[in-house]
Amino acid sequence: GRWQDSECIALKQDLMQHEHRGTGRVLLKDFYGAAINGSFQYTESKEYLRQHGILDESNPSQPSVIISNYINGPSNCLASSKFYSV
Repeated sequence: GRWQDSECIALKQDLMQHEHRGTGRVLLKDFYGAAINGSFQYTESKEYLRQHGILDESNPSQPSVIISNYINGPSNCLASSKFYSV
C-alpha cells in the first residue's frame, strides 16, 4: 500500500547513503553501524542475511549487504498476500 511504499523508499534512501563505492552494496560493518546512528534498525543476523541471498561474501575481508536483495527480502518490502492485482 501507500504507507508501505513510502517506508520502502525511505529504507532504500537510508541504505544508499551507506553504499560502498557505487556497488549497490553496504559493507556489513557499515550496515550494523547505520542501525546505531540511523532511523532503521538493521538487526538481521549474518546467518539470516546469508540464507536469504542478501549477504555478499565474495570478498571475505569485506562482507557486504546487497541493497536490492535486502529491500526485497522477506523482512522488508516484499509484501505477501493472498490477494493479487491483475
